[in-house]
Amino acid sequence: MRIDPQTGTWSLFGRPGEGEYRSVVHGKYDETAPLPIESWAELNKPYWQRYWWRLSFREDGGAQWSPMDSGPLGQVPNTALATTTLEAWAAALLAEAPDELDDLRGELLLECYETPTADTPPVYSRRVHLPGSTLPP
Repeated sequence: MRIDPQTGTWSLFGRPGEGEYRSVVHGKYDETAPLPIESWAELNKPYWQRYWWRLSFREDGGAQWSPMDSGPLGQVPNTALATTTLEAWAAALLAEAPDELDDLRGELLLECYETPTADTPPVYSRRVHLPGSTLPP
C-alpha cells in the first residue's frame, strides 16, 4: 500500500508477479481499503504455506518404499519458503542426495504435505535415482 499525504489518497497494489503488480485499487483517506485478508488475525500468520516432508527409499529392483526416518514428518524450513517455492527447495535438497547418499543404490522419493501427518495425499512429490558408489569394490 502506498499512501500520499499530500493528495490525501492511497493505492493498494496486489497480485505481484513477473516484475509488476497485476492489480491496483486507488482511494481517498475517508474510503475503506479492500484488504486481501479475512481478519486481522491473518496478519500474524506467515505469508507462505507451511509444508512437511519425508524421504523414502526403494532399492533397485525393490517393490516397497521404506521411510528414511521413523520419526514424524519434518517441517520444510520457514526460512526457505520465505524466499523460494516448495518445488525449488525440493530440487535443491534432491540435487545433493546422490553425493550425500552415495552408499545407496535405488530411488529416493520426497513427498511434501500441507499437514504434519501423511493422512492426505502429498501436494508435491519427486523422485531421484541414487546410482550408488562408483568406486570399485
